[in-house]
Amino acid sequence: MKAALFGAVCATILLLEVWANLNPLRSRFGLPELPSAAVYGEPRSIAKNQHPTNDQGDAEPDVPTAATNPGTNPTSHKPNDGKGLDWPAWIQAGSALATVATALLLVRISGQQATFAGEQVKLTEGQLKSTQTAAEAAVQSNNISREFFIVEQRPWVAVAAVANGSLTWNEHGANFSVLVTLTNVGKSPATEVFFEATTFLAGDEEPLIALNGYCGSVVLRRDKPSLYGMTIFPGKDEIVNFSLAVNRDYVKRFVLFGEDWFIPFIRGCVTYRASGFTDLKFTGMLYTVAEVKPEHPNAAFALRVCNGDLLPGKYGIGPYPGGSIAR
Repeated sequence: MKAALFGAVCATILLLEVWANLNPLRSRFGLPELPSAAVYGEPRSIAKNQHPTNDQGDAEPDVPTAATNPGTNPTSHKPNDGKGLDWPAWIQAGSALATVATALLLVRISGQQATFAGEQVKLTEGQLKSTQTAAEAAVQSNNISREFFIVEQRPWVAVAAVANGSLTWNEHGANFSVLVTLTNVGKSPATEVFFEATTFLAGDEEPLIALNGYCGSVVLRRDKPSLYGMTIFPGKDEIVNFSLAVNRDYVKRFVLFGEDWFIPFIRGCVTYRASGFTDLKFTGMLYTVAEVKPEHPNAAFALRVCNGDLLPGKYGIGPYPGGSIAR
């Protein structure tokens, strides 16, 4: 802005200088001189015997009049004889140039203001985007906190099982039972609690795939709300005695080591509902059944077909590695 103003002033001075030298230039090239404005009246001279201060006593000083000094009459000035400067023309030219310079300066200022306004708009848009991003992050954080709170407060039902009674044989196959303990380790009640289990033999299915598929089918079957089922409060448990069987024909199809040995699996699933959730929750368990020998208490042996009844302590069940899932 300062540079523009300085340039306008310099341009004005330059044009005034050119104007002042127009007559000498025109004379050099044989052109008539430009007429100049009228020169105001000749300056009034003071006589030697006159002084601005009156030294003649009480006599009144001479007062010039329009008749004695026509130049003092503002209405009776004579035309310029070409020897003086045309001051009105100079003033008009300077005023015009100043007007042009001012207009250019205002245009420059308006452009700068428009640029500043555009930058302000961009800055405001950036601030609005930052505010929107912060609001979205706050909402997301609030949702995460809410979900974490719900998960933290929901029920979780754990499953554990032990053999119960003897393993017996009949014409249909082997029969045994297990005691299943369902414990709510969460912080709110579990409702509509159901437990189901079945057996399959090693060599028929991959154990972990069999467990997932079984729990999926149980959840689909139990998905509709029910008025039945157990309610387990936090820190409490329920014990279920569940009977299982292994079909004799099924055993013959998947015997190991000739025709005498087989290894049964138990896959179970407990389903329940949790407050604040619409989907059904479940916990799956996978156990193996094996013969136990006193001389090898830490070893598990495959069951033998029709080896007679196995009394409690002669066989047992234990969790399969990685055989537990929960949702």
